[in-house]
Amino acid sequence: MCLSSILAFGAPHDSNCQEPDKSFKGFLSKFAEDRKFQIERSIFPLVARFGAPDAAPPAIELWGAGTVQDFKTPIILSRAERRKMGLEQEVLFSTEWVAEVLHFKPEADSYRVRFLFRKYRGCWYLEQFHDTAL
Repeated sequence: MCLSSILAFGAPHDSNCQEPDKSFKGFLSKFAEDRKFQIERSIFPLVARFGAPDAAPPAIELWGAGTVQDFKTPIILSRAERRKMGLEQEVLFSTEWVAEVLHFKPEADSYRVRFLFRKYRGCWYLEQFHDTAL
């Protein structure tokens, strides 16, 4: 989803971002630890994809804020939750305007989730979730 898509769906929750994020790393740390902050800093409808990128076309769903709030687990796992599940986190790339993060289980394809973040007016937002596990 590009910036024009964000604007087509409507801008992110500007009222939830009173001060620009100082860094993506700082934002990501808070995003992973605070479930309420995850909802505030997600663009809805959130694009959710399921399936390996090199296989058949992925299944795509659009999740509203209510759907995400009803999940038993947060969209992105905290450091403690990742440790308990044997998962690692890697920032695949981070530019001034876009960043991609991967949660994965080393040496396995059973858990691979990508998160795409976009910066809007100085604040980072989650715009896409992609479960690529086999």
